[in-house]
Amino acid sequence: MTPIDRRAFLHGSAGLSISAALATMPGLTLARAPVSQRLVVLMLRGGMDGLAAVAPYADLNFKRIRGPFALTPRSDGGSLFELDEFFGLHPALAPLYGAYEEGHFLPVHAVGVSPNRSHFRAQDVLERGVPDPNDVADGWLNRVLQKVAGSDPGAAVTMGRAIPKILRGPALVGSWAPVRLPPAPADFLEAVRANYSGDALLATALSQGLRLRAETARLLDAESEQAGKQWNFVRVAETAGAFLAASEGPRIAVLQRGGWDTHAGQGAVGGRIGPLFTELAQALVALRGPLQAVWDKTVVVAITEFGRTMMVNGSGGTDHGSGGAVFLYGGAVAGGKVMTDWPGLARGVSRSGADLTPTVEVWAVLKGLLRDHFGMDGNTLDEFVFPDSRNTKPLDGLLRR
Repeated sequence: MTPIDRRAFLHGSAGLSISAALATMPGLTLARAPVSQRLVVLMLRGGMDGLAAVAPYADLNFKRIRGPFALTPRSDGGSLFELDEFFGLHPALAPLYGAYEEGHFLPVHAVGVSPNRSHFRAQDVLERGVPDPNDVADGWLNRVLQKVAGSDPGAAVTMGRAIPKILRGPALVGSWAPVRLPPAPADFLEAVRANYSGDALLATALSQGLRLRAETARLLDAESEQAGKQWNFVRVAETAGAFLAASEGPRIAVLQRGGWDTHAGQGAVGGRIGPLFTELAQALVALRGPLQAVWDKTVVVAITEFGRTMMVNGSGGTDHGSGGAVFLYGGAVAGGKVMTDWPGLARGVSRSGADLTPTVEVWAVLKGLLRDHFGMDGNTLDEFVFPDSRNTKPLDGLLRR
C-alpha cells in the first residue's frame, strides 16, 4: 500500500470533502501523532456486561447469582474458554482466545469508572477523564495528543465525522466515516481547480484533497470488487488498521460501538449478547490484519462506561451496574492472564447488593497504558491528562517492557 501523506490528510480535508458520515454507522475517528506506537481506543457504549464476557465460573456464588446466564467451562462440558482456573471467555469471543494464548490479549476485571448509572453522565466522565466532567472542556485523549504530538500540524485529520468528546480540545483531530457518493465530474473538478488557482492555500488544499481522495479509494478498494460490500463495524475496524499501518498515517484511532445496553433479551449465548460479542471479536481480529508489521507497537483498549448488575432481571437482561471489564489487545500487551483484585460475588461485598464492586479504577489502567506505551511521566498523567488524580497510581504489568 502506498504510504498516506499525513499533511494531505490535514489540508486535503479542508479543500475537498471526500466522504460524510452515515447516520446509522459506527464512527471511526482518526488522529496521528509523530510516534511509532499505535493506540486504538474502542468505546463500547451502553455498558458491556463484563461478567458475561469474562465469567468467574469458579466463584462459589456465580451460578446462584447468574442463574441461566452462568456458563460453565468446556472441561465440564460447557462452552466457556478457560483463561485460567477461575475465569472463562464467552464462546462468542472465541476468536480472541488464540491472542490470549499468544499473550496479546489481557482482560482487566472489576474495573470502575463512575458510581453514576446514567449513560450520559458516566460516558462524560470516561471521556473527559475527571470525576466531574464540567470541570474540563476537552477530552483526556486530546490532552494526550497535546503532549505527544506537540505543535506538529499533522497530528490529526478531519475527514467528515463529528469528533467524540474524548478527542475534543486544542489538539488537531478529525474524523472519517464511509459513504458512497457519485464521483464529481472531471469538468467540475477542473472548474474548481481554476477557481482556486489564485489562492495558494485553497489550491494546495484542493490538490492534496484530490490526492487523498485517490489514495482513500485505493485503500478502501472503492473501485474494486469490494465496492458492493456493505459497510459494517468490522470493515470500519479493518479500515482503521489500514490507516494506522500507513507509514505516514495516523497513530491514534477512536472506534465507537453502541448497543451494549442489554436490559432485555440479553441471553447467555444467544439473545442480544452473542452477536455483540461475535462482532466485537471479529472487529478486533480485522483491525489486527493490516497492522502485522507494527503489531508489536500496537495497543487496543476497549472500555465501557459501567458494568451490569450481577443478577438477571425479569426481562431476561441485566441493568446498569458498577464494576465491569476492560480489554487490552495488541502485540505490545503483556497478556495471557486476567488482571484483577477480585472482590467476589457475595452480597456482603457487592455494591448495593446488586453490583460487582469495582476494585480497579479505569484511570489506573489508562495511566499504566499511557506511561508504558508513550512514556508519559507521572506529573503529566496526574495533573494534566487526568487532573487531580495523583492518588490513583498507574497499574503495572499491562504492557511488555
